[in-house]
Amino acid sequence: MRSIWLLRAKSAAWLGRGSWRSIVAGNIFNSQGIHVAVVVGTEIFDLMGRKLYNLKGSNIYRPSGELVGHMNDTRGPDKRLAHSTDRLFPGHH
Repeated sequence: MRSIWLLRAKSAAWLGRGSWRSIVAGNIFNSQGIHVAVVVGTEIFDLMGRKLYNLKGSNIYRPSGELVGHMNDTRGPDKRLAHSTDRLFPGHH
């Protein structure tokens, strides 16, 4: 498992193996405005750093490739889940 720490101000990530690089990073908020996940590139991680999903455009996919949901707005670093997609992040209602 690779280690990932986000530095919002610098938009950089520690990717393990002694390397730093710039990344596209953002936060995901559920429909109630609660922070539930982090986007790093095209990957979605829970707040503990475990990879959960892949992001392609506004669509959310399981690592197996199964489409499981979408986001309302993908512009900018902060992303909002559609209400029907809140179920992908249980415990944050």
